[in-house]
Amino acid sequence: MRKYFLLSAVAMLATSTANATTDFAEMTARATIEYANVFEFTDLNFGTITLATDKYDIELPLSCTGDVEYYPSDGAVVNVTGADAARLKVTSKVPNIDNLILPSDGDVELLGDNGTIVLKNVHKCAESDDGSDLSIGATILIPASTPAGTYVNSFVIMATYE
Repeated sequence: MRKYFLLSAVAMLATSTANATTDFAEMTARATIEYANVFEFTDLNFGTITLATDKYDIELPLSCTGDVEYYPSDGAVVNVTGADAARLKVTSKVPNIDNLILPSDGDVELLGDNGTIVLKNVHKCAESDDGSDLSIGATILIPASTPAGTYVNSFVIMATYE
């Protein structure tokens, strides 16, 4: 009886694996490495902003020409000095202005010792067709009760090419 049991067990194992199939796939891995050309800008500088009060949220747009729009008559902003738009450095390769990828609203927070302010409405301008006078402007949002201090951060601007 033992002999028949062992033979039947071996027969079952043989028949259960005899009809099995194995599927396989061949896969390719690929990587393309490119080196980016570096183009540089001067700092996007909102200058020194003198406020009369900290009770209001304040938006200060900085144009591509470096002008900060504010209205002293509203009583919140007293003065802005030393502001300038970011300008493409002369030594840089000129990117195609249509292919610039700028940060989205709220993507850049300028960090200070005791708080943050937000950079928004980042935009590009160029008067010439070749983009050699490319500049960047933006708006900062200073929330009410923001402590006095210097607020700084860096961000990336990319240009894509076909």
